[in-house]
Amino acid sequence: MFNIKKMRDQTIGKYLEIVLQEVCKRVGAPCEGIDFKKDRWFEDYSWTMKEEESFTNWMVDLLYNNSSARRELTGHCGKNKKMCERAAQEFVFMYGWKYKADSK
Repeated sequence: MFNIKKMRDQTIGKYLEIVLQEVCKRVGAPCEGIDFKKDRWFEDYSWTMKEEESFTNWMVDLLYNNSSARRELTGHCGKNKKMCERAAQEFVFMYGWKYKADSK
């Protein structure tokens, strides 16, 4: 569903760049200093479950309210909240930061 393959195969699109900037902002990571084409780049920083949930909600809103973002990031253009939730959850599952040791 989530088309992260774009990061390895071609230039990062406008909305993927926005998502990556936001995921970095959530943990204070310098987005411009991270090589998103590197294997396991998402293990360089960590966040709490609350931070992850907050980011996921932000991404759901982005996808739900922006048809261009939905099209670029998921390949779908229909406005479906469940699909947006699944796409955001898939992104976080595959590319979210690792949890902090005391993440509660």
